[in-house]
Amino acid sequence: MYQSTYHWMMRELSDEITEDLVKEYNLSELNKTLLENRGFTTEDDLEKILNPHTHDFSLIYDIDVATKLILKHLENNSRILIYGDYDADGITSTTILYKALKKKSASIHFFIPNRIEQGYGLDYNFIENEVVGNFDLVITVDNGVSAIKEVELLKKNDIDVIIVDHHEFTEELPDAVIIHPNHPEGDYPCKYLAGVGITYKLIEALELDEEEYMQLVMIGTVADMVPMFDENKYFTIKGLKSINNNMNTGIKALLKEAGRLEEVDEETVGFTIAPRLNATGRIDEASVAVYLLLNEFPEEASELAADIEMLNDARKDMVDETYIEAEQLVNSDDKIQVLYSEDWHPGILGIVASRIVENYGVPAILLTKDQDVYTGSARSINTIELLKTLRELNTDHTANGHNQAFGIKVDESLIEDFKVELTTLMNQSYSKLKPTKDIDFKITNPNITIKDLEELNELRPFGHGFLVPTVMVSNSTIETIRQIGVDSKHLKMTLKDYSFEVIGFNFGHLFNETSIGEKIYTIGRLGINEFNGVKKVQLVLEDAEIKDMQLFDMRSKNNQNFSIINKDTDIFFIAEDKEKLGSNYFHYGETIPYNVSQVILRDLPISMDHFETTLKQLKPSKLIAIFDDKDNLFFSGIPKVQTIEAVYNTIIHANNGAIDLKKFAPQLAKKHSITMQMLVKVTNTLEDLNRISVQNGVIFFDEENTKDLVVIESNYFKQLKEKLNSETQLKMTSRPELKTYIEKLINE
Repeated sequence: MYQSTYHWMMRELSDEITEDLVKEYNLSELNKTLLENRGFTTEDDLEKILNPHTHDFSLIYDIDVATKLILKHLENNSRILIYGDYDADGITSTTILYKALKKKSASIHFFIPNRIEQGYGLDYNFIENEVVGNFDLVITVDNGVSAIKEVELLKKNDIDVIIVDHHEFTEELPDAVIIHPNHPEGDYPCKYLAGVGITYKLIEALELDEEEYMQLVMIGTVADMVPMFDENKYFTIKGLKSINNNMNTGIKALLKEAGRLEEVDEETVGFTIAPRLNATGRIDEASVAVYLLLNEFPEEASELAADIEMLNDARKDMVDETYIEAEQLVNSDDKIQVLYSEDWHPGILGIVASRIVENYGVPAILLTKDQDVYTGSARSINTIELLKTLRELNTDHTANGHNQAFGIKVDESLIEDFKVELTTLMNQSYSKLKPTKDIDFKITNPNITIKDLEELNELRPFGHGFLVPTVMVSNSTIETIRQIGVDSKHLKMTLKDYSFEVIGFNFGHLFNETSIGEKIYTIGRLGINEFNGVKKVQLVLEDAEIKDMQLFDMRSKNNQNFSIINKDTDIFFIAEDKEKLGSNYFHYGETIPYNVSQVILRDLPISMDHFETTLKQLKPSKLIAIFDDKDNLFFSGIPKVQTIEAVYNTIIHANNGAIDLKKFAPQLAKKHSITMQMLVKVTNTLEDLNRISVQNGVIFFDEENTKDLVVIESNYFKQLKEKLNSETQLKMTSRPELKTYIEKLINE
């Protein structure tokens, strides 16, 4: 068996889209099914996906108050500070507000905190030392809703504060004008705008909006993974159109440096643009990204983009190194991984935590030491609201952000108590823990076409909350499978009767978990692979499951991959006459006193009865069949009874009842039309029956044994027959035949 990483949830139809709406929105059958399965069935639902629009900014709570306050400061030429955040959402929020206000005043400044020196959100020391006395108005973007003490300090020094944020509120709100799409006293229709989205609404209210800003609104929206429908989808559609018509100079330089100059879509943002913007704030200064986005000179933008590309490469290396170290600390039995070290870089812990979550299927918190405090990032699976869980703890800590992704701080003296308490709570609360993956539909037509995919793409852009459709291919047979890419990290396979190819990025390990002919369940995203102008449908693998016992056929040397065998922990079954090499070695016929996972059938059994006895009491998930044996009886054969009798008759009539094999073996074999190898088996049988003895290569006939010769009474001859039967049954059958036979034994 091969266990899936996710618990697969097939979406169920709860309601149907009316025929009138199907006609109005010109829905294909495929898109109709997808939308119905996702619960988008009313006209209002369909509008949010198929015809999203913007909402009136005046519906945002206190936006009129914020607007008047900003306009007053602009008129007075006040010193205004935009206090941003170091991720892509904060970077784009800072950029568009700075551009907008700069058109009205030269006294506009921005600051993005350093992740290590100031950390997330308003920094008390920075405010005290750099802001007080130097600014009249502070506008936070993508942060601020939890900055109670910091806002108090600003207000105490007669500095006005406007908080523009979208993060979850704490119990107490700062004493400031708060512009938030989900304000507790507000009723804005789209409550899940990104930081850049709510910042743009403020710019709209100030009547300073420009079409070019929409590109950055789109980037921040996609990067921050807010729900991709309603106004967020509107921003993304408008922004993609704008960026492909007249691309921001800095973004163009960034994409050129990354080698991605084709049309920009939401995946370009998610996998190319956003990681590079984020890299600046992770390991250096995010302000360099703001300067890039503000820059209108191609040469300067290229230099900044090159610097950012180097930072991104460094970030990748740091992530890989930290993941290797973190994985050494993982206890796979725990339902949460709380991992900490003194010298990990804080800027990449969120990425590493996400990778731990992805590979182990449980929440992860990674922390690194900063003086006398451990600070880090938490990531959860979609079935656990981790931030809420942490509120049940007695151990002091600070955590802010979203329920499934947030920053965290724990005093050095409490870090082990924190780990033990949280791990114990999670282990006691959850016996089994798996993230879920929603499946939109099962593929029943094996011939998915480009046209089908083009229909699905009418629902784009996809994103968080309205993900790329996940489809299931059920109980298919692997036709071909191979590892590809550097270090064989990726996988490519074809499934019998299905026209598309399956590509599995970072699924190279699956090659060692299955083989051609196995039944496999797969889920993934359908896509189009274009190579040399030829378009082909492919399934991008997201998860896989093998429900049957896995049989790895290594009977042929060409198929042997010993890297999947662990000589210390796997169970080995060996021939009854072979020496055991350890406590995990057993002879065929013996009983194993415990459950096993992976079993190696190393040797060919002498007795099929012993083999069947062993298999009937096994319940392995993986079985590797090698059946090693030097003497291949299937091709060399065993002597016939008549041949043994004829050779015996020749021996008893020989001169002096003896034959010197050193001289006459070839003639004896030729006389009876057998090979020299077969002659050895004949003489071994006769010797086993005590009819002859062989001394120094000379056969001597036992004259005293006058009983009739009964060849089948020879134990040696019986073993030859059993061995031939073993070879025929275990080595000469096809893989499907062998698997059927073994499964029948195991299931008895």
